[in-house]
Amino acid sequence: MNTSEMIQGICVDTANTTVLVEGQTYFLFPNGPNYFYVSIFPDSKAHKGCYQSRCFQIIKKLKEEWPGEPKGPRLVSDYDKEKVYKAQLVWRKPGYRGTELKEYFIRLKVEYPEQKLKINLVDSCYFYDQYENGQFEGFRGCFPLHWFGEMEEVLDTYNQEFSEKEQIVVTEPVINGYEQLSLFD
Repeated sequence: MNTSEMIQGICVDTANTTVLVEGQTYFLFPNGPNYFYVSIFPDSKAHKGCYQSRCFQIIKKLKEEWPGEPKGPRLVSDYDKEKVYKAQLVWRKPGYRGTELKEYFIRLKVEYPEQKLKINLVDSCYFYDQYENGQFEGFRGCFPLHWFGEMEEVLDTYNQEFSEKEQIVVTEPVINGYEQLSLFD
């Protein structure tokens, strides 16, 4: 379904169905030259079915405005493939409208991981909802890097050495007169 082209029309023939109401205005989404997906909402995914175009009188064609794609690919010689970055998703294709334009954690996608050099030209990155304790959570996908803006490095405190004051102390559990039984000796 092409959601970028949306038409408003009035039902002039119910085509012997109980779903359509004659005289009611619907949002129409083209499905080939002679058919429309019909919806009462401006969303093609919420359609009531597919009907012949002869059942509708077209009122107006609505063209969805979508901003232009940012320039890319982006030269990222200042970024390291081993680091994690926080970046704002500033653009996506109309097919990805379910992906929010918000801040994500990104990891640069490297085609040749055996190279230990900094990347000169990166065309895409993996992006996630969260990054805590050295772990990514909520994988969202892989988008071109130039769709992201305001990149800043995330300091990874998880892998840093503990200072003397923060060392974890393990103590033996206190047993109050109970003996641990084992099934296999």
